[in-house]
Amino acid sequence: MSYVGTQDWQNLNYTGRGRPTLKVWFEKCINMMSGNTLINERIFIAGHKGMVGSALWRRLKDYDVITLDKSKLDLINQQSVEDFFAEYKPTIVINCAAKVGGILANNSFKGEFIFNNLQISANIINQSHKHGVKKLINL
Repeated sequence: MSYVGTQDWQNLNYTGRGRPTLKVWFEKCINMMSGNTLINERIFIAGHKGMVGSALWRRLKDYDVITLDKSKLDLINQQSVEDFFAEYKPTIVINCAAKVGGILANNSFKGEFIFNNLQISANIINQSHKHGVKKLINL
């Protein structure tokens, strides 16, 4: 499994806060998966209704993209994620999923948000490894 991590972002244009701009980040993801490399792939976009996930989904709409709503796939539930990977067998996984809230919710539920987001990422990364996913992009 190929994993896109922080080492892949070393020589990019950064904002004043030490993070790559969203446009740079988005283009890096798309460039990694462009052309004929996606024709026979099953692409799972977790978080396809969020800002980044929906942009990726629109960009990849001509390919075999798998998306499921929260009501059908609970990414916090390990068994739910395992069942999904066994049934749909994605070959490329893009994790854009996270529990988010406004300023008040973020301040009120700091621990819960971090814990849930770690669970989501751990479940997706674990099942990607178990099911032989070729490429994982964990945003």
